Amino acid sequence: MIDGWVVREMLRRTNAAGFQLATIHDDFYAHPNNMNQVRQFYLDILREIANSNMLADILSEIQGHIGTITQLDPQLSTKMKTAEYMLS
Repeated sequence: MIDGWVVREMLRRTNAAGFQLATIHDDFYAHPNNMNQVRQFYLDILREIANSNMLADILSEIQGHIGTITQLDPQLSTKMKTAEYMLS
């Protein structure tokens, strides 16, 4: 569910940036000149997920009632911002 959303978001962003992206599950392929931007898009998307209530929303849909998830590390998104390699 989340991985499909990430792939759709990656395709949307790379299309808007004017280059093509090929993907197989969580492998992303683009022209080498665009790979740093691919890396940055992926990092941005994962940070957005970390800052969202997406996981709690999915849990609520599965359980049939509103649930909450407490982040184990409230600084996760900030720490991710300085990551060099979200993709390898």
